[in-house]
Amino acid sequence: MLNRTTLHMRTTASSCLHQHPLLGKIAHQVPRTVCGCSSLPLVLLRLNLVMASEPPVSREWTVGLDAWIIQDGNYGDFAVGDHAEFALEFYTHEGLWPVKDRTKHQVIQVAEDLYQITATVVHVGDRGCVLDFGLLAFWGTAPPDGVEVGQALAGRGTLGVDPFTYFEQLANDPQYPAMVYTWNIRTIGRETAPFVVHGNAWVRDESLRRRVDVRATDAWTDDNGHGDYVLRCELLPVPPKRTSASAR
Repeated sequence: MLNRTTLHMRTTASSCLHQHPLLGKIAHQVPRTVCGCSSLPLVLLRLNLVMASEPPVSREWTVGLDAWIIQDGNYGDFAVGDHAEFALEFYTHEGLWPVKDRTKHQVIQVAEDLYQITATVVHVGDRGCVLDFGLLAFWGTAPPDGVEVGQALAGRGTLGVDPFTYFEQLANDPQYPAMVYTWNIRTIGRETAPFVVHGNAWVRDESLRRRVDVRATDAWTDDNGHGDYVLRCELLPVPPKRTSASAR
């Protein structure tokens, strides 16, 4: 026979499991008897294992920004101290590859806006997929063959300000989650390396790579309109949204 204390503990565990945005997935995979009264230790064990595998989300992020995104009229210039709202785009030359660990997220900052991530796929669509590595970001390319929602992917790429893809298009599709975060822009770095000819293209001189701190972006003037910036941001404790007050 269950006493009131035991019944309350089991009811609370089941409720928490179903309501938590990540752990709710477990509840649908566990038989009702587990989430009910017969196997509380198993539920709590799974709960503890998943919670232990998810490190706290960092509040400090470095996000890339190209001048053309502002020049196209998607945002105004950004300044230090702004509370900006934008989604994240993940871009990679190297691609992402499946890994076996489906629960543990990992983020390592390699250099400025370049990150090594292990992420869970939370949505796959015709216009790309959404990755969850503690924050959500869209990856505007088709994932490797056979990758489905719930699959873990790993790889290296850059985080950038959503140019328009999310707030103009994906936000209107209810299959995509809310992804617009609120940021405090702490510092802004502008690239100073000159352009040199490499084959048929103009590229930055890698040997002279250096960033200087500036108070604000000046997309039409900096580097003759070819400004390359990083926004060093603090993630503010505001739930992600579908709309951006910073976007135009």
